[in-house]
Amino acid sequence: MADTRKAGPEEGSPLRASLGQVLRTLGDLIVLNWLCVLCALPVVTAGPALCALYYVTLKLARGEEVRTLRGFLDAFRANLKRGAALGLLVLALGAVAAGDAFFALRQEGALRVLFLTVATVVAVIALTLLCYVFPLQARFQNTWKGQVKNAFALAFCSPGRTLLLWLIALLPVAVPLFLPPVIMRMLGFVYFIAGASGPAWLASRVLWRIFRRVLPAEDGEPN
Repeated sequence: MADTRKAGPEEGSPLRASLGQVLRTLGDLIVLNWLCVLCALPVVTAGPALCALYYVTLKLARGEEVRTLRGFLDAFRANLKRGAALGLLVLALGAVAAGDAFFALRQEGALRVLFLTVATVVAVIALTLLCYVFPLQARFQNTWKGQVKNAFALAFCSPGRTLLLWLIALLPVAVPLFLPPVIMRMLGFVYFIAGASGPAWLASRVLWRIFRRVLPAEDGEPN
C-alpha cells in the first residue's frame, strides 16, 4: 500500500539543520550579551569585555567552533590589560566629544561652530576605534599603538563598510531616540537578550570581509 502521509522536514534535512543553527546562534548571543554586560559593569573592564565579545562573535560569524562561555572568559583574561587601556582611550575620546558638544551648545557664532567641529572630529575618531580596535585586539596580536594604527588603516581602506559598521554601532543608541515609547517597550525584549551581542555579531560578519580583503590570511598569531 502506498504511504499517503505528507512529507515534512526529516531528521538531518537542510531546513531542520538551518533551524538548529539559528537556535544555537541565538542561544550563544543571549549568553554572550549577559557575559559582556556583567563584565563591563566596572567600566574599566568594558574594553576587555568587548574584546572577549568580538573574539566569540568573529568565530561564530565565520562558522568556527567555539565554546561560548569558556571562549569568552579566556579572551577576557587574555585581553585584560591591553583591552582596558583601549577601552579607556575610547571612553576618554567619547567624553571629550560630549564635553565639546555640550560647551558648543552654550556658545554663539564662530565659537559654537569651532567646538561643534572639534566634537564631531573627536566623535568620529572614537566611533572608528570602537568599531575596529576591539575586534583587532580580539583576533590579532599587536601592541595597543599598532591596533590603533591598523584600525584607522582599515577604516581608510574600506570606507563603505566602515560606514556600515558605524550604522550598526549607532543604531541601538539611535533607535530609542526616534521610536515612540510604545514600540520601544515591544523592542525592549530584543535589547534585553541581545542588545550588545546582536550588533557585535552583525559587525563581525562585515569585519571578516574587511579582514579577508586587507589583512594577510591570519599570518599573525590570533589571540
